[in-house]
Amino acid sequence: MLKSVIFIAVACGSMLVGSANAAENLCVNGSFSNTSEPLDGWTYDYRFLGNKHYMDNYTKVIAMAKGGGRSSVVMIKGEKDGSGSGVKMECKPIPYEHGYRYTCKMQVKDFKGRIYFCGYKWKPGIRPHTNPVLGELRTLYKSKAYTKGKKGWQTVELTIPGVKASPLSIKHMKPLRLITLYIWAQSDMYVDDVVITRVKDSKMGI
Repeated sequence: MLKSVIFIAVACGSMLVGSANAAENLCVNGSFSNTSEPLDGWTYDYRFLGNKHYMDNYTKVIAMAKGGGRSSVVMIKGEKDGSGSGVKMECKPIPYEHGYRYTCKMQVKDFKGRIYFCGYKWKPGIRPHTNPVLGELRTLYKSKAYTKGKKGWQTVELTIPGVKASPLSIKHMKPLRLITLYIWAQSDMYVDDVVITRVKDSKMGI
């Protein structure tokens, strides 16, 4: 009887540990499957910047029920010849906690551009809160960009801090409070299944 109790306790403990270790996707609506608002959780309207190159950006990021051979995707409509200022979008700002390593894994098709993590701190006078928007933040950091594009679908993976980040580089990240995944495209491409997770890493302590 005692052995049975011990076995059940150990089994339950293992289930709890497994549940606690399950990777949570920190990217809001990374699958673009919100049926009422497919682009919920993403910034694609940059008119607040006042930059003439991106005043019509919001017209070039299009949620599609089907596209590129997949369901629930986003098409970024760039210039056919790759000219112009490109088109961009960013995920909702994610609180950045030092001592963790953040990893993004996503799917893109016909990728030509740059994808990287962008780090922010609050602008002076803005009191920290739980629902930040980009207009309240100041850019501090950009990770190494992923630029290895090709035709067809491919998996993109990138990490912040980078796996070879130096102690000095990590120290420079100390003021970071929030991060986004920044996607910039030169020509037409598709985006799907954006997953951002984090794991504890003692080497990342500051």
